[in-house]
Amino acid sequence: TLSEVKYRPNTDAEPLSEHGPQSGDQVRNEKLVEELRANGAFEDPAKNVVRENALDKVEKIVFEWVKDVSDRKGIDFTEETKHKACKVVPFGSYCMGVHSSDSDIDVLCIVPLHIDRGDFFAEVPAILSSAPGVSHIHSVPDAFVPVIKFDCDGVDVDLRCPRARDAMPG
Repeated sequence: TLSEVKYRPNTDAEPLSEHGPQSGDQVRNEKLVEELRANGAFEDPAKNVVRENALDKVEKIVFEWVKDVSDRKGIDFTEETKHKACKVVPFGSYCMGVHSSDSDIDVLCIVPLHIDRGDFFAEVPAILSSAPGVSHIHSVPDAFVPVIKFDCDGVDVDLRCPRARDAMPG
């Protein structure tokens, strides 16, 4: 069932409305869900586990990269601050739970100010290419929204790298 699938939230936003659906809305929703199920639009829980594992792998890869770049630039993270080296945030259809079974995962790797886009595009594609289970790496640094696209354990990932304006969020 849909309630078995857990999605990683990325916001503490409040709902637009707390009023429940009307009876006609519920009937239309049930018909829509039935049709979507019949057409295979919902991802099964096992595939969601694969997606979460891929997201965890990406997080570990970019976290290690940020620590390495920081070390080379003379920036030390203490035991208390190392979790703030970077923040990996999924966004888009996946984190909202409205993705299809073949959708990609859009991911932000928010980095500190001492790391720039040049570092990201010069180093991350090579690191990804050496990671087990990562393939089909396509770097698009000159796009309007620069991105590295790749496959991680069968999951398409679009990775972007904005810099934090201030101290990294906790």
